[in-house]
Amino acid sequence: MMECMNKGNGCNFIGNNIDLMTHTKECKFYKCDKCNWKGSSRERNVHLKVCKYYQKKCKNEDIGCHYIGHNEDVQDHGLECVFNPFRNLLNGISREMNEIKKENEEQKKKVIDLEKIVNKQEENIDRLNREMEEQRSFIKRQEESIDLLNNTNKLREEEIKKLKSYVIRKRHSIVHEESVQRESKDEKEKGEEMITSG
Repeated sequence: MMECMNKGNGCNFIGNNIDLMTHTKECKFYKCDKCNWKGSSRERNVHLKVCKYYQKKCKNEDIGCHYIGHNEDVQDHGLECVFNPFRNLLNGISREMNEIKKENEEQKKKVIDLEKIVNKQEENIDRLNREMEEQRSFIKRQEESIDLLNNTNKLREEEIKKLKSYVIRKRHSIVHEESVQRESKDEKEKGEEMITSG
């Protein structure tokens, strides 16, 4: 069993850990450190804002004001604090910084989107380069095949020319032999006629 932290202020609550957590939010024995006020946790937060014995720092502490005073005095000081103009200036700068930050975030998003587009384009360029290289390789193979065919055709043309030349020579040779044979036959027949007539 556990006792309430406000036992010294008059609270007699005793309970388990879970019940204590619930009780702490509702306990009516919270006490102000500066005066004799007592009440609940929620009421204490309201009281601290108005307690004339509770000391607070100036709202401009974060920009250089070191004033500390009671609630009422801090409120009066806040109206005349020499740092108020700087607060307005800083608020303006803060707004501008927030706008710049927002613009920077938007620009970063645009840059990221552009980088994605550039990366996609680079991938497309790489793919096109590979395809072009494949096409070049294909064209080179086709050119080599054409060169081979041209060389083969040249060899065939040369063989055909040789064959034609051979045929022409052979034909001339045959014609010459036939002519020689006819002349020889004619001479033989003339000789026989001369022998027969003689």
